[in-house]
Amino acid sequence: MTPVLASAALFHRKPLSPAQRASLAELLDIALVPAWSDDRAARLAAPTEPPPVPLLPPLGMVAPLLVHHALLAGLEPATLFRAERPMSVPDQEELNRLAFGFHKRRRVLGVLFRAFERHGVRDAMLVKGESVATRFDSPAMRVMADTDVVIGRSRGAVRRAEAALRESEFARGPANAPGVWVHDASGATVDLLRPAHAFGARTANGAVACLEASWPAIVREPRVADHLVVVALHAARHHGGRIWRDVLDVRALTRDRDARSDFAEALKSARAAGLAPAVEALFAFAGEVCTDLPKSRPRTRQGRGILELYRALAWLPYPPHALKLLRRALVEGASFGELARRLKRDREPGGDEGWSEPEFGLGRVPARFVERQMFKLGLAGGLLLSGRMGETRRLLERQSLAQACAPKLFRPVANEDGPE
Repeated sequence: MTPVLASAALFHRKPLSPAQRASLAELLDIALVPAWSDDRAARLAAPTEPPPVPLLPPLGMVAPLLVHHALLAGLEPATLFRAERPMSVPDQEELNRLAFGFHKRRRVLGVLFRAFERHGVRDAMLVKGESVATRFDSPAMRVMADTDVVIGRSRGAVRRAEAALRESEFARGPANAPGVWVHDASGATVDLLRPAHAFGARTANGAVACLEASWPAIVREPRVADHLVVVALHAARHHGGRIWRDVLDVRALTRDRDARSDFAEALKSARAAGLAPAVEALFAFAGEVCTDLPKSRPRTRQGRGILELYRALAWLPYPPHALKLLRRALVEGASFGELARRLKRDREPGGDEGWSEPEFGLGRVPARFVERQMFKLGLAGGLLLSGRMGETRRLLERQSLAQACAPKLFRPVANEDGPE
């Protein structure tokens, strides 16, 4: 059987049943709560029906956290989850690697932020992963690929930040990954960003002290309401492919707070900035799957469309990035054979570099991404042969809608960026 035909078989599986949805939502509702308690341990230890719960592809980024909390409650993860291709249940060795990588990265970032301070960088705002992770009892389980750091727009601010990065043994990434800096010894990656939208500039101007007390005072993070908007736009830009992690971030940001008040403030700001649909959609979905978050419905037509995308992808065995690849292929008018030839042609012999999700056929694809892209390509072809093309087309349309409603708040810093 060819890879594409084999992939097609994955999409003939039925979506989760209502009972399975309820079981998975209950598990997430317990395990994604940032604060540990005896009550949660007791609830997690209670049997879920029907056991075990499938680990769908969209759950990949939160699977380590779910497994970690199961182990804390004295449960064998296999009693809660059923591994299904193309994802397996993380084991203790993988959890150990994540924890080791987290602490190593935190040490490197501490050195970098102190260098920022010495070089006169006045403000460095962390967004999403590294900032949100601090709010979890188990921050190492908040999976992330890089650390997003927002600095000022001026050329002087860029020069000072880059001098600090070099002093801290970071090296600039390749030319096709602007703003990316890599610490070779630890593998830590920093994305140096600047505000690229009025709301991004407002978020940076209103930033507050970071929760991580060991970092210098120049390291800041967005106000909670602003950060919720940032997370919601991130969810839409990734068209629901990371929806469970974004829900997790929403819960972490509202930990020990009045979530209803935070949601109302974030929605008010988003509407004023023309960003309401993405925020409405994420808040509505989060309220559907988390019992202690406010329930809401999107006011806008676009928000309702994005919510339908999240509802579908969260429970379907559709790997969302295969949909993304399929959408790009259709827009380009490229055949699957042509895309496969591009990927094989662009393989870098002996190389293993990779800095960001590549534009599958545009430019060179780092070697470590080629197999991943070929796998997605097979899944995308499988969608075309799955007999569910009507549903697939609707999801493709909603993916486009989600990205259209989510402008980039921050963009990579380039050397020549901004006036002095």
